[in-house]
Amino acid sequence: MTNPTNFQNSDATSICHLALETIGKGGSIAILSGESPIWSRAVGTDRRAAADLAVQLDEAMRFLHQQELHLGCLSVAIGPGSFTGLRIAVTTAKTLAYALDLPIIPVGALAAIAVALPRPAKAHRTLVGLNAYRGQVFSAAFSDDELQSGASSDWNGRADLIERSTWDSEAAAALAAGGQVICEPAITPRESDGPDSGHLVALDGGVNLAVGVGIAANRLRGAELPNAGHRSDNVPYESAFALAPRYIKLSAAEEKAAER
Repeated sequence: MTNPTNFQNSDATSICHLALETIGKGGSIAILSGESPIWSRAVGTDRRAAADLAVQLDEAMRFLHQQELHLGCLSVAIGPGSFTGLRIAVTTAKTLAYALDLPIIPVGALAAIAVALPRPAKAHRTLVGLNAYRGQVFSAAFSDDELQSGASSDWNGRADLIERSTWDSEAAAALAAGGQVICEPAITPRESDGPDSGHLVALDGGVNLAVGVGIAANRLRGAELPNAGHRSDNVPYESAFALAPRYIKLSAAEEKAAER
C-alpha cells in the first residue's frame, strides 16, 4: 500500500487524517480535513469487521488518490470496548503507520463518543456509558470546556469499570442535573428521580464514531505534525511499536481462569 503523497513534503492545506474504530461488533472509518469529515463508512454491516475494514481502507485510499489529497496522520480508538474489535483496529493502525510512515494519535473510545455527538447548549457535562456485559458498564464524564478544547491530557485513560446499579444511579443524577447521557440502549438508565431535565441519547449503529475519533485527535494534536513518522512518541502521539488496546477489564476466559 502506498501513501498518495508524502505528508512531510505536501501542502498543509491538503493534508487529511484517517480515523478508525472497531470498539464493538462493527466499527467505522473516516477521513477528515481538520474537524470536517469528507469521507466515511460503516464497517462490519455486511461481513465480519476484520474483513470489511480492509475493503473500506482500500476505498479510503482510492478516494484520497482520486481527490489528490495527502494523508498526514492516523487516529484510532484504543478502548475500552470489544476485546476482538480493539485488537483489529489497533493492529490495523500499527500496520498502516509502519507501512506509510505516519504518526498515530490514540484516542479513548469514550472521549470519541462524547465528541462525536452534538451537545445541547444547556448541557455542560456529558456522561458516556458502554455496556461491559456481566452486569458492568464502562463509564466516563466530560465537561463541555474540555470537549471543546481537547485540553485534557487524560482522555485516553478516562474510563471506569462500574457496576450496573452504580451506572443507573450516576446516569439518573446526571440527567436530573441537566447533563447529557450517551449510552447503548441495553444500559439505558432504569430509574430516575423525577422528570429528566437533561438529554438522553441512545448510541446506535447510525453514528459514525470514527468521525468522533478524528475530531478528538485533531483537538489533542493542535496544529503541528511530527517529523518522526510512525516512530513519533511525544504526547499525543504514540509510536506504532508501543500502541496497544486499553481493555480495562479481563475477558470472560481470563476471569474464569482467575477464579480457579
